Amino acid sequence: MMKKLFSINKQTTISFSFLKHKKSILLLALFVGLQACGGGGNGSSANSTPPIPKSYTFSLTSTLTNKCGEKLPFVDVELFLQGEDWSTIEKYTPNENGVFSFTTENETINYTLVAKSQKDDKAEGYQLTSFYQARTTTPAIYQAQHDELINSLNCECITKNISVDHATITNIDKITSSASFLDVTFTDSRNTVFNDVEVCRVAGSNWPLHSFSLVGEDNNDEVIGRSVFIDEIFGNETWQVSAFESSTTESLEDNHQAFSFEQLILGNRHFVMDVKEGDSRLQVFKSHDIVDLFRSEAQNIFEERPNLNDYLRTSSKQIITSEVYSDSLLVEAEPSVPDAFKDDQSRNELAIKSDGSYDFTSLADFPMAIITIEFQSISSTTNSPISVSWITYGPIEGIVPIKATLPGYEYLINEQTHFRIDNEVIKSASSNNYNDYVSFYQNNSDMTFKGNLKSYQIITD
Repeated sequence: MMKKLFSINKQTTISFSFLKHKKSILLLALFVGLQACGGGGNGSSANSTPPIPKSYTFSLTSTLTNKCGEKLPFVDVELFLQGEDWSTIEKYTPNENGVFSFTTENETINYTLVAKSQKDDKAEGYQLTSFYQARTTTPAIYQAQHDELINSLNCECITKNISVDHATITNIDKITSSASFLDVTFTDSRNTVFNDVEVCRVAGSNWPLHSFSLVGEDNNDEVIGRSVFIDEIFGNETWQVSAFESSTTESLEDNHQAFSFEQLILGNRHFVMDVKEGDSRLQVFKSHDIVDLFRSEAQNIFEERPNLNDYLRTSSKQIITSEVYSDSLLVEAEPSVPDAFKDDQSRNELAIKSDGSYDFTSLADFPMAIITIEFQSISSTTNSPISVSWITYGPIEGIVPIKATLPGYEYLINEQTHFRIDNEVIKSASSNNYNDYVSFYQNNSDMTFKGNLKSYQIITD
């Protein structure tokens, strides 16, 4: 028994001795390993690799659209990359295709476009457009306005009269066409001529689809409508067509607001109609199967002071764009005056401060503010008056870059500059995320976003 216990004790002693030796080996191996990789917090490893910073490529395409819908490069524009306080970091110019492209380590950026602008017979001015925290991953598009620089050499345009035969319609009170025309001649109750209709296409391509419609009363004093689509132009000076499509009479909600109604087909506006407050019915052309969207817009003006030196207007707006025409007919701008519009003291809180800061949170929980500032300046080359418009897309509370210094354009604003300011806050039924708003206004491609838009607006001058 004693031998057996001794034997057990001896084995135990040997076992503990082995474990102690094994522990020492493990500790030595761990120490060597830590030394090899700079462990223990002492020193640095020569083999460590610093993290590679991410980079993002921002792209913006600047275009002009000619009279046949062709997109042309626009290069009379500069882009200022700016910091959080709108200070200039870098200036960029587009390539010959009107494309800006640069790389940055920031996923969102602030920038301002400065573009030459001209319309009709007015003098050339400037259009400035600023975006706060724009996504660099969103390809941006800028649509310029400069009539004198539009090149329509690739356009083929013709002007002729369109004679429309239709069912008997008397007392015609609504006439529409997606094409431009001078006026109409009511030949008789069964024929109407659209005079000097201009239609354009890119040379060698198909003629665009255009519509012509009339709404009035028949011999039974019933309101009816007739329309026709044309997608080819031929014949002599006057082209004879027949309007076979009938409109459908749609009842409207009681006490509805005045609103505009139109159809969007292949990117063009068709059957544009103004609906008055007292109208109980609307003629809708819907038997064709080519409608992309129906669009309605209503505006409710709370107050308007047309004083020459103290202009003020406050309003609300709603725009509904839908594949279902009956949905768009439910458009209604906010009827209740928000507290922020009720008196001058409240409205003063919405004014842009001297440092360019603003706070529209008292209006409503709208994610984006669109601030348009218009003013007159003096051209640095001709010393003559020019018009300038500066649009900023930013959050509901922030700073407009009107106080920022844009190298080369410091002369545009001085202490005597008078501003007309249009403040609008926007809310889409599809999103409360500011990033979605700024991405939409960068390229205007998200159809879901603009399905239901609401806004409040205050204009001061």
